[in-house]
Amino acid sequence: MDLCSLYQPAEWVTLQYAVMWVFHSVAGADGVVDKKEQMALKQLTSNAKKFSNVLLQEVLTSLDSNSGSIFRQSMADPRGYKKGLAAAIAIVNKTLPQEEAISFKKHLIAIGFFIANTSGDKEKVKVSQEEANIIAALAFNLGLKMEDLKSSPTISEIISVLK
Repeated sequence: MDLCSLYQPAEWVTLQYAVMWVFHSVAGADGVVDKKEQMALKQLTSNAKKFSNVLLQEVLTSLDSNSGSIFRQSMADPRGYKKGLAAAIAIVNKTLPQEEAISFKKHLIAIGFFIANTSGDKEKVKVSQEEANIIAALAFNLGLKMEDLKSSPTISEIISVLK
């Protein structure tokens, strides 16, 4: 299924940027986007078909061959991550059934956790306090409620497909 064709070009770009805004917010929480975090993004895009959310699959697949270029474009977007994610929420809320929209948003949070878990001290918790704060802010900006995050699939279940 080609979901890309269901969206206006600007809407599709916003959905692509949503992934990049989550990536940059979490990876850059400590001020540096390191090589492990960049490789984690590549792992996400290369394994897009493993995720249960079809829209996320297509968005990640569309990022796989030119994620660097799309990343740079997303960083130049004047909306920034808060306004940009609000625009992405509006798009998924109007085009997807509620359950699928929530699933897409939860998958974005799972991406944040996956990125946060790729670097850091292996002896301790890998997710830094800064990253945890950013992920909480992202969940808030995506309009996710605690009950959304606790319902299945959980964030852990979503990212378990990459193991």
